[in-house]
Amino acid sequence: AVGLKNLEIIERENLLENSRLMGERLKEGFGKLLDFSIVGDVRGRGLLCGVEIVKDKATREADPVKALEIYNACMARGLRTRNVGSTLAFAPPLVINADEVDQIV
Repeated sequence: AVGLKNLEIIERENLLENSRLMGERLKEGFGKLLDFSIVGDVRGRGLLCGVEIVKDKATREADPVKALEIYNACMARGLRTRNVGSTLAFAPPLVINADEVDQIV
């Protein structure tokens, strides 16, 4: 019953479409980080996005130490993320709005 109620809310509040639109906005914003030498890749689907931190773009050698530093800085500023090796994983809630996405980026 709880699962069905959740599906009803997701449909009623158009959360799948919001996820798609806000996910595109989030990935586009993170894409601007590719200008930095330590960002090797940005990938995502819907609201699930990852930013890969590298020592060198050419070799794409992972930099888990720098990723951990960035993770700690995000957490200290209230931005919840996950540190998976050298990738920062972001999964904001389905109800996120454009202003909140812009704050993340």
